[in-house]
Amino acid sequence: MGYIFTPLKKIQAGFVCAMLSMIVAALIQHFIYVKSPCGKLASDCDVPPPLSVWVQTPAYLLIAFSEIFASITGLEYAYTKAPKNMRALVTGVFWFTHAFSSAIAQAFVPLATDPLLVWLYVTIAILTFFGWIAFWWTFRSLDAENDALDKLPEGGYLSNSAALAAKTEDAERAPSHS
Repeated sequence: MGYIFTPLKKIQAGFVCAMLSMIVAALIQHFIYVKSPCGKLASDCDVPPPLSVWVQTPAYLLIAFSEIFASITGLEYAYTKAPKNMRALVTGVFWFTHAFSSAIAQAFVPLATDPLLVWLYVTIAILTFFGWIAFWWTFRSLDAENDALDKLPEGGYLSNSAALAAKTEDAERAPSHS
């Protein structure tokens, strides 16, 4: 039947694109250091290295595809696979994981300076690789259940206002004994 590019496979593709983007960024930064007259202190140099700004394009394209594959598909997956009355909660948890990862990223800010930029990109590539493996390991069996998850029934939980409305409706339908 062919290869089915399921949402979980798209998210994995996002991990791969992010990892490759960081590898490309590390290589570009390495060549910036090699070509710069100031070596590994290229940011402090008055003379830029003889590289076109367009050399960064592959890294930006890969990270853009990563966002499309992982973030957009992840949000869609969180929304469509959740029971209808839990979609807001599940989507909120999805966004919380993004906030949490952004907070973790702040730990790497001290590395975002010369001469540590290559190490920064390599470290993020390695962490992304392990994240990809962990994601695959955690959700490897869920891919087979993709269609069944699309047909989840609506949960039986009613909010206070919905329960009150249901009781009022039942009371109005009940025959009066007078």
